[in-house]
Order: sequence, then structure tokens, then C-alpha cells
Amino acid sequence: MLRLPMQDEKFAHTSIEILSQEFITLFESFVCLQPPLPENLVHAYIHATLSESLETIRRQHRMAWMSGRVRPEDGMRRDALLVAIESLVEDGLQKTFPPSAIDPDWSPAFLEAVVHQHATERDAILSPQRTEQLCEAFRKLAGFAPHGLEHIGQIREAFLMARATALRSLTSQHEAQKEAFSTLASRIMDTTGPAPAPPAQVEPLSQQVTPPTHHTNPEPRPVAPERRDVMTPGVSLIKGDMTMDAITEQFTRARDADEVTDRDPETAPFGIDIAGACERSIKAHMSIGRLDPKTADSRRSRLGVFMLLTGVQTIPEIRQHHLRIFVEQMKRLPRSFLKSSRDGRLTLAEVQARANGLPNDDLGRAPSKVNSYLDTLNAVFTYARSNEGTEVDVRIDTSILRLPETKRARGKRAAFNVEERRRLFEHPIWQGCKSAARRHDTGPDVVKDGLFWVPLIVAYTGGRMEEVAGLPVGAIIADEGGWGIDIRPHEERRLKNLQSTRLIPVHKHLLELGLMEHQARMAARGETYLFPELTPTSSKRKFYSQIAYNWAKARERQLDGNPRKLDAHSLRHQLNQQLKELPGVSKMTRLDLLGHAGEDLNEEVYGAAEGMPMAEKRAAIDLLPRIW
Repeated sequence: MLRLPMQDEKFAHTSIEILSQEFITLFESFVCLQPPLPENLVHAYIHATLSESLETIRRQHRMAWMSGRVRPEDGMRRDALLVAIESLVEDGLQKTFPPSAIDPDWSPAFLEAVVHQHATERDAILSPQRTEQLCEAFRKLAGFAPHGLEHIGQIREAFLMARATALRSLTSQHEAQKEAFSTLASRIMDTTGPAPAPPAQVEPLSQQVTPPTHHTNPEPRPVAPERRDVMTPGVSLIKGDMTMDAITEQFTRARDADEVTDRDPETAPFGIDIAGACERSIKAHMSIGRLDPKTADSRRSRLGVFMLLTGVQTIPEIRQHHLRIFVEQMKRLPRSFLKSSRDGRLTLAEVQARANGLPNDDLGRAPSKVNSYLDTLNAVFTYARSNEGTEVDVRIDTSILRLPETKRARGKRAAFNVEERRRLFEHPIWQGCKSAARRHDTGPDVVKDGLFWVPLIVAYTGGRMEEVAGLPVGAIIADEGGWGIDIRPHEERRLKNLQSTRLIPVHKHLLELGLMEHQARMAARGETYLFPELTPTSSKRKFYSQIAYNWAKARERQLDGNPRKLDAHSLRHQLNQQLKELPGVSKMTRLDLLGHAGEDLNEEVYGAAEGMPMAEKRAAIDLLPRIW
């Protein structure tokens, strides 16, 4: 901060104004040290961007028009987008749409659309990711990277001008195409003479624009050998109906290829198919521990759903509008989709037909789920571009498509209160049932299996359901005069994050109920897991899947239908709240018990490597009241 030793306030303000202008002049002189981009390069960039934008807008318009997704308000939104972009070109990247540009004849709905589009487009073009994409596209065209703010400003201006021109031309292009088709139809009907050539199509960018031979970079540009697009060995494009079964077959063939991932893509190109890129990314990421079989299957499924909803099968053909289509389609996707094996035989049209007959509550995915799909797509795109040299459209930006969360993190799941938890554990599962086959009917038998133990351990430790359900038989160990549950990853189950590895003291009530005796019996039987009946039957299932139905039914019965949607995570939330309210329990002890990271650098990096002392954690757990 600059301090001016002045007593006269008016003189101080005048001096600050003069200094500010001097700084601005000095800054502008630095900005202008580099010469501007040559006009011929800027024109070539506009030409290339305009061609690409025309093709993208034309395809978007046709897909919306011919797939039944067109809505009455789409025309208004397109017109609003054109007005917004023209304002950004003419009035600059102002924070808000300039009032002077408002037409008094506009309807309130149109004005609202213009203001929204203006803010969206401004934020997008100023984002670091979009700036990087625009500069990369220019570098590929011109052979050198832009330097300085002036160059970036020229590129942004050219990009916006090209988009505005493309939007303006949509109507005239559509009319010209209709006229051409009408002429063709007339000639066919007259059966006189050969059919004329089809309307001219926009050539690909690489064929359409030849980079200028003279530019500001004096160094010669190395010429890379021409690469031919190839498919992953064994994988072929789907020619008939695209279904999840057909897509899964692509992924199976790509996985069976078992390609070497560490090779030079210039001499041994990788396949451009999405299935192959996905499988190779899985293989590479599993080798360094970033994925396990379950998360690998999730990645395959998510890429497959993207292919079904958009119809694309190769990485280079993906454009930003495909991602927009994907997000919109996810909002209408039945929640039950892929729960049945029969869903794998459905085409997109059949899935959409099913969706049309369902209530809105049975459609769509939560914003967080859609965002996680976008993250998965981005991970595969990044891998294909960085590791395989596959051409990925530089304008793809998943960040601007992320859906806003509708709830705060603390509000996504409700927490049990004390009364609800008491009522839950009054169920026959814990107080006595008819038999192992009739767990919901009151009787004399208490069957102490995974269904009995897992929710109880979650309630007394704050562990995650899958962490507890998948405990190895040796996970309960003696430590500092007591017993602790050692939670760590194993080959059948990952943990959520690094801090999830922890040692949690066993509550006295669990000991009284016979947890140690249960462990001894399982060890004597030579079992691998503490609750062997919960072992997943396939790599796609989780440990707690075996008790999911009875666990849900118990909550519905005891909680009058469970209107608050309480679940195992709600028990974890309740324990967290209890620990916050207990006297003498430190924040770091609570975070350590729950497997949470510290909330700042000091807490996370400079804490003890082994976590909080076991004595402190045991003292906190012992303060928890008995459930019954």
C-alpha cells in the first residue's frame, strides 16, 4: 500500500488521481510493448472460427429440430444470445448488460433472457479455461502463441464477432438450404437431367484455412508426420441401433485389446474411439492406485451413458453442444434406468418414450451426480489429449455446464435426532425377531449378523456404511488397554480418501453386546471378513448391498415411512453433532474419529501423522450415551 504523508485532504485526493492516471499510462505502455497481431492472422482466425461456429450452430439447430427437443422459447433464446454477444463486441465486456442498449419494445421475458445470456457469455469468455482454449486454437492456426493482454483481447474480439455472424446467418442459411432442396426435388420430379450436386458443406477447419506463411515468430515450425485416425484393435463403430448393450460390447472389446499405454502416439497411434480411450485411462489410473474395479466400472458406465444420450462414438467428434445435450438429457433420464438388465436393449428413443410416461419425481439426477459425470468425462478427455495425442476440441469446457447445488453440504442429508435413533433400534432386528428369515416380525431371536452389527457400529463410531460392512476379520485390534476398529482400504474396498484410514475406539455397549465374541467365531471359521455374508457377489456391488433392502425396510417401519429420508449417513451426522456438543472433545479429535481432513493447512499438515492420541479418542467415544 502506498502511503502519502499529506495533511491537506483535497490535495491528497488530487495527488492520488494524478498518480492513478500515471500508473494507467505506464501500464498501457507495457501492454503495448508487443506489436498487435497482424490483421491477416486475425482475419484467418475469424474465418476459421466462423466456419466452425456455422457448422456447430447448424448441427445443433438440426438436432433440436429433428429430435423433437425444440421448444417455443428456443427462438427467443437464440435471438437473446445474438443481442448479448453483439453487445459484448460493441460495448465491451461490461459486468452487466448496458441500459443504453435496451430496446423499449422488448418484452420482460426477452430482456431477462438477454441479461442472463450477457452474464453467461461474459463470464465464459473471461474464464481462464476459455482463454486458454482460444489461445490454443490460435496457436494451432498461426504456429505461435499469442503474447500479452492485447493479443488476448484481439482473439476474444474475433471469437465474439465470429459467433455473432454465425448466429445472424442461421436463418439465411436455413432458407438457402430449403431453396436448394426444393430445386433438387423439382428436378427429380421432372426426371430431366442428372441430379444437381448437394448444397456445399463447410469444409473441415484443417482443409479450409491455410495458416499464413509470415508471422512474428521467426523460428521454423517443425512439421509433424500426418496421423491417420485409427480405432482400438477389435473395436468397430456401431452401425445399427445404439443401445447400452452395443456400447458395452465396444468397451469389452477395447478392454480385451489390453494395449500398451506407454508408447509414442506419433509412431503407434491410439484409437480415437471413446471406449478405447476410456479403457486405457482405466488401465493407467488403476496402475497408480487412482481407481479400483468398482470405480472403473462406474467410469465405463458413465462414458457409455454419454454415448447413448449424444450418439457420439469417437473423441475428436465431440463438441461443446454434445455436452449441453448430455446435461439436458440427464435431467429427463429415468432414475431407474440401468437398474434392470432389460434397459441395456433400449435405444435412446425408447428410453425417452419411457420417460414421457413417468412423473417428474422419477426423472433426472441430482446436480452433484450430473457434475460428477462431467468430471468423469473431463478426466477421460484430458487423458486422451495429454497421454495419447488425440484431437480434443479445445473449446470443450465442462466447467460452464456444472449445475448449481440446491442445498448446502450440511443440508444434503438430515441427521437423526435422539428420539428417532431410539425408535429405529427398537426394531426386531435388534430387540428380537421371529427368525433369521423373518427379521421384521417380533419374536425371541436376536440374530447377530451383519444386519445387526453394521448399523450399530456406524451409530457408535460414525463410520461410513461401506467402511464398516467391509471390515476384515482382523480389523478389531487391541490398543492402549482397549479395543479399536482399524479402518483401512483392502483389495475389495477402497476408502473415500486418505484421512479415512483411522483407528476408532470400540464403545462399551458394543463390547457388552458381544462384538469381540463375534470376531472370535469368524476368525475360528477362517473367514476373511468380519461379516462374510455381506461379501459382494460381483465387482459392481458393495458390501452393504446385501443388507440394503432390510435396512431400508426397518427405517420405513420404525420412522413412519421415513419421510425425512434418514439413512446410515444420517447416523454419522448425528454422531458428529453429539461430539460437537460434548464437553472436552476437541475439534481435531472429532475430525479424526469421522475420517475428515483438517479444515486448513495448519490442521492438516502439521498434525500428528498417526492422528489424535487413542486415549483422547476413547474418552470421547465413552462419553456417548447408550442407544438402549
